[in-house]
Amino acid sequence: MDGKLIRKGKRLFVLVLMVLAGASCQAKTDPVATLKGDVMTIANGKAEFVFRWNGGDPVPVSVRKGDAFMEFRKSGKNPSGLQVSGFQGKMTGGKFSVKMIKNQPGINDHLAVTAEGKIGKLGVRRVYRLYPEASALLCDFYLKGQGTKKALASVTADGGPTGVENPKASKSKHAGSFSALFDIPGSSLNMRSVKFYGATDHNDNLVEERDILAYKTVKLHGNLLLVRNKVEGKGIFIYKKSPLREADYDNPGYDFLVGRTQVKVAGLGVPSAGLSAKRWSKGYGVVFGLADSDSELDMLLALRDYQKAERFYNAADYDMVMMNTWGDRSRDSRMNEKFILAELEKCKKLGITHFQLDDGWQKGLSHNSSVKGGNKSWDKWSVDDWTPHPERFPNGFEPVVKKAKALGVRLGLWFNASSKDNYATWENDADILIGLYKKHGVRYFKIDGMMISSKKGEENFMCFFNKVVEETNGEVIFNMDVTAGKRFGYHVLDGNSNIFLENRYTDWTNYFPHRTLRNLWTLSRYFPPEGLQVEFLNKWRNAKKYGDNPLAPSNIPFDYCFATTMMGQPLAWFEASGLPAEAMPVAKTIKAYNKESADIHAGAVLPIGEEPSGTGWTGFQSIADQRTGYVLVMREFNDKGEEYVKTWLPEGKSVKFEAVLGAGKSFEAVAERNGEVRFALPKAHSFALYRYKVSN
Repeated sequence: MDGKLIRKGKRLFVLVLMVLAGASCQAKTDPVATLKGDVMTIANGKAEFVFRWNGGDPVPVSVRKGDAFMEFRKSGKNPSGLQVSGFQGKMTGGKFSVKMIKNQPGINDHLAVTAEGKIGKLGVRRVYRLYPEASALLCDFYLKGQGTKKALASVTADGGPTGVENPKASKSKHAGSFSALFDIPGSSLNMRSVKFYGATDHNDNLVEERDILAYKTVKLHGNLLLVRNKVEGKGIFIYKKSPLREADYDNPGYDFLVGRTQVKVAGLGVPSAGLSAKRWSKGYGVVFGLADSDSELDMLLALRDYQKAERFYNAADYDMVMMNTWGDRSRDSRMNEKFILAELEKCKKLGITHFQLDDGWQKGLSHNSSVKGGNKSWDKWSVDDWTPHPERFPNGFEPVVKKAKALGVRLGLWFNASSKDNYATWENDADILIGLYKKHGVRYFKIDGMMISSKKGEENFMCFFNKVVEETNGEVIFNMDVTAGKRFGYHVLDGNSNIFLENRYTDWTNYFPHRTLRNLWTLSRYFPPEGLQVEFLNKWRNAKKYGDNPLAPSNIPFDYCFATTMMGQPLAWFEASGLPAEAMPVAKTIKAYNKESADIHAGAVLPIGEEPSGTGWTGFQSIADQRTGYVLVMREFNDKGEEYVKTWLPEGKSVKFEAVLGAGKSFEAVAERNGEVRFALPKAHSFALYRYKVSN
């Protein structure tokens, strides 16, 4: 057949799909989904996603967001990209269903569109999830069938160089499972992969970016891929919602297999050898969304728009300044009723909203206890271990709960679920937390000691998590420690949780305010910082250990130390009773921040200025809409009283800056090239929080 006729036929097919789908993109935001012939459409008022049904194995055809539109190329023998190790064949028995998910604890309302079928004896279920305010689409994967021990299936891709100038030569096999394929139009695509790191006791560089110009097939690592067609001004992001590499148990050694136009997402999250024939096993979701353009800001806002639409976040419950005394390294040696009651009084004076009792409140001692000798636990606990320590709290928790309630301070507790035998006792652990919530009203639990050693362990931990959320009607919030072990990291849990980011101590001289700021700054480009709990310490402790380092905590104002954490969730990582009198004026800053935090975190918080180094000008911008938001500017250790700071403000527009906190003064300025604005701060280690408004 004539090539022109073939191309014309393909184009006509796409146009037919677009016409059939067009009616589904409505002005209202309520998501809708239809299946008409071979066309599946999922849409809300912000975006429209069109698929070829393909017998229940949907193939992306196009995505539209406002004026932005992208039509995917038509791929070859396996256009959906789904590949499961040990299983081959076409999808049969495709079934389509739609359900609106509403009023579920810890889950934002959304439309769930199910495409289900079989590849031989393997059951495959995709659940596409579209949130009313999201412009990106999540696809969750579920598998069911008899597990296989067959060799891994493989996909052909360009191998290493051989010197043979033959495009059909140098082919190699890539083993494993693949969840999705995107064949993106464009002859010259720029791609950026973003890899995240946890285990922060050992890592202090938490984000790793790699930028490439797509050519021969390359294996990329990370949870996020940004793809730009700069010629046409188009951009799309692909977001893999899997644990970090060390806890991803269906990972072939990379996350994205990319070529000149194709992106394949590697690792379904369900090893085929461990499948059950009786129940569905949940894999890792994949999100894709179109940006308004290929600009950096539009790409980041498209991603953040999805993250905020998906993430269950109620400011009244999630915004906090939490205190945890473990940061002073007394461990559990001071944990008792008298000490806790005194600390609660200090919390009230400082403006601390939440007080978390770390390891040591419980009867069963952990391996981190200061007590010498005796039986200690870490990966296996009894139910009795999780009652208040009878000697430290002879009256139980009642006096502590009563005092906290009277002062308006919310309580949190440390908890280490039994990881032994892949969290086999998850149900008992869930009942413990449910009981503490029902008896004492405790809603915040720091989850430590996680060790996800297998897919079974992952599934059991999720059962633990879900049971607590469901049986407390979403009242319990988990503070997920990512400092060590094999843990989920940043992209798995979206509701009823925030992240305890790092342990840093002046005792070990590994706390530097600029390094804490840097970790928050680098993560905030790709992850909502309001989901991160970050520390500020008692800067007066262990000052001599730092020598004459000008970046040492003792040389930095206490309110500046606090300000480094404001765009996240500030963690007062100290014993309040150990603070000197000169620390107490920070209460004014904390209390003023508490009045603004909900509005700050409601926006899209992105980094501005230079990457924190200890000696530059840096900060954050919270973008509420096209005209309003907040800017936090921080002058690190330098002798520049004024400096241009690159922001996300529109070039050439006049902007009014209203001083809210810190050493800044209200002013008006025109944003120059790249959104640069000249800010002034009176001394090194000073900051200013502004509320801004862009003029018409």
